[in-house]
Amino acid sequence: MFWNRFRFPRTVKFRIAAFYAVVFTVSSLCSFLLVYWSQYSSLIFEADRTLNDFLHRFETAYLTGGEFKPTCRILEPAALSGEIREEIFRKLPGSDPLFAFREESGEKGGRCFISCVSADSLYLFEWKEASSTLSFRDVPLFQRIALLKHLLIEESYGEGQDRLFFLLISPEGRVLARSPIRETYFSLFEQQFNRLPEADFLSMTARENGRALRLSCRRLFDGNWLMTGYNLKRIDRNMKSLALLFAVVELLLLLTGSLTGWLLAKHFTRGVDRVRRTATMIASGDFSLRVAHGNEGEEIDNLVDSFNTMTGNTERLFRELKTISDDIAHDLRTPVTRLRGMAELAISRGRETELAYDVAEECGNMLSMINTMLEITKAESGICSEARENVNLSELLSGVVELFSSVAEDGNVSLELHLPDQPVFLFCPKVSLQRVFANLLDNALKFTPSGGSVTVSLAKSLTSVILTVEDTGCGISYEDRQHVFERFYRADSSRSLPGNGLGLSLVDAVVKSCRGTIRLKSRPGKGSCFTVLLPLAGSESEPETVSP
Repeated sequence: MFWNRFRFPRTVKFRIAAFYAVVFTVSSLCSFLLVYWSQYSSLIFEADRTLNDFLHRFETAYLTGGEFKPTCRILEPAALSGEIREEIFRKLPGSDPLFAFREESGEKGGRCFISCVSADSLYLFEWKEASSTLSFRDVPLFQRIALLKHLLIEESYGEGQDRLFFLLISPEGRVLARSPIRETYFSLFEQQFNRLPEADFLSMTARENGRALRLSCRRLFDGNWLMTGYNLKRIDRNMKSLALLFAVVELLLLLTGSLTGWLLAKHFTRGVDRVRRTATMIASGDFSLRVAHGNEGEEIDNLVDSFNTMTGNTERLFRELKTISDDIAHDLRTPVTRLRGMAELAISRGRETELAYDVAEECGNMLSMINTMLEITKAESGICSEARENVNLSELLSGVVELFSSVAEDGNVSLELHLPDQPVFLFCPKVSLQRVFANLLDNALKFTPSGGSVTVSLAKSLTSVILTVEDTGCGISYEDRQHVFERFYRADSSRSLPGNGLGLSLVDAVVKSCRGTIRLKSRPGKGSCFTVLLPLAGSESEPETVSP
C-alpha cells in the first residue's frame, strides 16, 4: 500500500502511539456511551415519574369531580363495608365502584366518597358516617372536562408552558381539553394517538423535525385518553452539550496521550537505537565497539548485554581465525620448505620412492596440526559438534593410562593410576575429554627422564571432578608458565623434542568449553603438576580452585 513507502508508520514509536490512541479511543468511547446512556436514562426516568404523577392527579380529579384533596386518604373499593356497598347497589343497581377516599373532618366519623360508573355515567356517592346516610350525584362529562381544562392550564403554567403539555382526547380522536400547546408539538400528539395500542397505559418518545416529546398516555374509564407530554428540548440540549464536551476533552486527551505515548516509546527505544547504530558501525568492520548501558529498563539492559556478548564472541572468533591464518602461514612455512628441499635432493639423486614416503609423513604431520588448530578454535568459540553424554571417567582414564603404559615402559618411567572406590560419571563430550587426558599424559611422559615417575589420580568433591597428572620431569620456569597454554609456544627445553606446541592449547580450550579450569604447579628440575577441575553434571556452582 502507499503508506508502505514511508518509514515513519513502520517505526515502533509510531505503532505504540497509534496502539495507545486506538485503545484509549475505544475505551473512552465505551465509557462515554455508558455514561451517556446512564445519564439519558436517568433524565427520562425523572420525566416519566413527573408525567405519571400528573396523570394520577388528573385522573383522580376526573373521577371525583374535584372533591379529592391531598389530605384525603385513598381507600380500596373492595375494602368498603358491606353496609355501604348494599346502599350503593340499592340506590344505583349495576354500578361499579372505581375509586374511593375518606375525608377526615371535625365531625364524628368523617365522610367517605365513592366514584361509581353506571351506563357510562359517573356518579359520586357521599357516605356520612355520623348519620349513616348515603347520597349521590352525577358528575356529567362537561363538568369533568371543565374541571380538567382548568387543571391542565393551571398545571401547564405552573410547570412551564413550554415544558409540560396535557390533552384529553376522545376515543374518536377529538380533543376534549388541552393545555396551551404550540401547533408544532400538537402534531406529535396527534401522530402518536393514531398509534396507541389496546393497552390502557403507554410511555414513549416522539420525535419529528428536531422536536422531541416524552409521552405518557392513560385510557380513562369512559374510553377517553389522557395524554401528558414532557418537552425533551432541554434534555437533548444538555446531552448535546455533554457530547460536545466529551468530544473536545476526548480530542485533547487523545492528542496528549498520543504525544505522551510517542515520547515514552522514544525514551524506551533509545537503547534499541543505540544497538542499531553500533551494529551498523560494527558491520563496517570495527568489532571493538560495544553498546553502553542506559536507564531504559531491565529488558533493554538485557538486550544490550546479549548484543555485547554476541559482539565479543564474534570479535574473538575473527581474532582466532586471523591468528590461525597467521599461525598456519608461519608454521607451515618450515615443513613446506623442508618438503621442497627433500624433493629437490631426492630428484637430484634419483630417490623418488623415498621422497614419496617422506612427503606422505610430512603431509600427515601438517594435516594433524591443522586439524588440531581447528579443534582448538571450535572449542574456544563454543562451536562444538560433538554430542555430550554421561561418561564413566574412571573407565575412560584407565583406558588412556593402559594405552600409554607401553610408552612408559620404553622410557623406563613409572606410571601410577589412583582411582576412587566408586566410578565417577560426568556429562561431557567423551572424545574431547579423552584427548585432554591423552595430551596431559603424553606431555608428562615426554618430559620425564628415565627412572622418573608419572602419577595420575582422579577424585570427586561435592561439586567437581578433580584430575591430577604429576611428573618428576624437568619442570617449567616461571616465564614459560605464563605462555605454556598459548598455541605453538614451546619452551627452550622442549624444542629438541617432537611436537608442535598445540597439545596444551587444545587441553585448555576443551576444559574451558566444559566450564572447567586447569591449574599448573611446577618447579624447574623438580617436575610439574597439572590439575583439571570439571563441574559435575547438574551443578550450577563454580568448580573448586587449587592453590598454585
